[in-house]
Amino acid sequence: EGVKDQFPWLVTAQLWTYGRMAHAQARPSRAKWVVGVEVDNASFFHPPMNRKGPEDITDRDFLAQVVRHAVEANAAVIALDINLVREETGAESTPDADARLWDAIHVASEVHVPVVLTFALDTRAMRPLNNVFDQSQVPICAETKSLYEPRAGFDHAPEDKRKVPLVIDAYSQDGNTTLACRSFALQIVDAYEHLLGIDPPTVKRLEDPIRERQFAYTTFLPQSDFPRVSALAVYQGDPDALAQLDHRIVLIGGNRTAWPTDNLKPPISDMLDYHDSPERPMAGMYFHANYVEGLLDDRIQSTIPRGLAAFIDMLLATAILLSIHLLQGTLRTVVVLLLIIGPIVIAYAAMITLGYCFDFVLPVVLTLLHPAIERYLDLPRLFMRRHAHE
Repeated sequence: EGVKDQFPWLVTAQLWTYGRMAHAQARPSRAKWVVGVEVDNASFFHPPMNRKGPEDITDRDFLAQVVRHAVEANAAVIALDINLVREETGAESTPDADARLWDAIHVASEVHVPVVLTFALDTRAMRPLNNVFDQSQVPICAETKSLYEPRAGFDHAPEDKRKVPLVIDAYSQDGNTTLACRSFALQIVDAYEHLLGIDPPTVKRLEDPIRERQFAYTTFLPQSDFPRVSALAVYQGDPDALAQLDHRIVLIGGNRTAWPTDNLKPPISDMLDYHDSPERPMAGMYFHANYVEGLLDDRIQSTIPRGLAAFIDMLLATAILLSIHLLQGTLRTVVVLLLIIGPIVIAYAAMITLGYCFDFVLPVVLTLLHPAIERYLDLPRLFMRRHAHE
């Protein structure tokens, strides 16, 4: 698993097969809880924002109005997948604009609509970066005092984006205290479940992986399966757009190109924050949307203990190599193919029927490179031996 990123085709194959396998499981045809409010090209590059390029930030007054209208539309939870890190965006905003956004968030809390923000991590020091709001306003890696108070979750995606980030250990700014930091998705789910009185909540159901600081696999819905509205329409108070927010988790995030364009269907390469997923490339905000839907729908696959997974991989790789070296002809081909295809079929069947994510066996096909490389390196010696008597 640690080397598969060096082989993009293998990552693509793993994501594709994972997505096809998920289709065999019972899953909804549409998202049930999350509606995406997209800061799209119309919102970002046109009035009132009139931004020019990828380095510009989303206007705080624009966001404040979107939050107010989402509250008026009876949103259940509002989640801002927007970069509010002080070190990265503070110089481009103003304290007054930040204060107006905070006023809108505070109003939401006052009428019992929880607001969830993201925060970034300094991954080298594993310390949370400060938001433009004080921690007294939005606690980071700390329990909120009230269900309706604003909260924040980390926006650090796992390397394997099929995994739902849950809880990680970080350090306080002075480095003296260990913090248990919840992810953005888990904070959204926790706020929603407590709002509706759902018991047991996800943090209890996933108590074991959270305690062991593991992430959990989930199946994905395509981006097109989520109800989506333009942030500009919400900003303008469009009745049709606001009607879609009623009693939903309103996820506000970016889904736009890097630069202004007149192309109504720009290529993926022009889009910001797009990543490969089991259901084709999608915007970062819809990874969070899928994590939230997967947790609420309990579409969670258990992980295999790392030691057991390593043992299975070693056993399979050893069997493949011995088969290549000890067997000959058609028998060798048949046995090697069975050793590759058989475990993969069993793994996917186990995932569908037992709920275990078992596709770590896929990278074992790289074992086939070993005999090929050895044979290639051995060619000069074989050539010299063959022609030694000439």
